[in-house]
This record gives sequence, C-alpha cells and structure tokens, in this order.
Amino acid sequence: MNKGDRELVALLRETLPAVGEPPPPVGLWPHLEQRLGAGRSRPGRLDWLLAGLVAALFACFPEAVLLVLYHF
Repeated sequence: MNKGDRELVALLRETLPAVGEPPPPVGLWPHLEQRLGAGRSRPGRLDWLLAGLVAALFACFPEAVLLVLYHF
C-alpha cells in the first residue's frame, strides 16, 4: 500500500464504527418526542402578512383561486 491508501484506511477507521459495536446509547426518537410534546408554535408576523397578501390577491383576482386549485 502507498501512503495515500494508508491515510484513507486510517480515516475510515476513525469515522466508521467497527462491525459488532453496539449502537450509540441515545437515539433521535426521545428528542423528537420531546419536541412533539412541547406543543405547537404560534404563527409569527411574517406568516400573517403572507396570509393577508394571499387573501388580498384572491380578493382582487378571483380567477387566481381557480389557477391555484388547478395546480394542486
């Protein structure tokens, strides 16, 4: 093996776990359950602004509603 191959093997051994090694003790599922149990966040000002702009667009151009529904 040349020097580049040895460096590649060393990097792979550092980053990849050995076969038969137990999985990490902490998974992502408990963190996800905690975030889901925290409740929903309220919409911010930007969300209300965008909703108002869309409502104004539909009020000014009613045919835009059919165009949007066509694309869904």
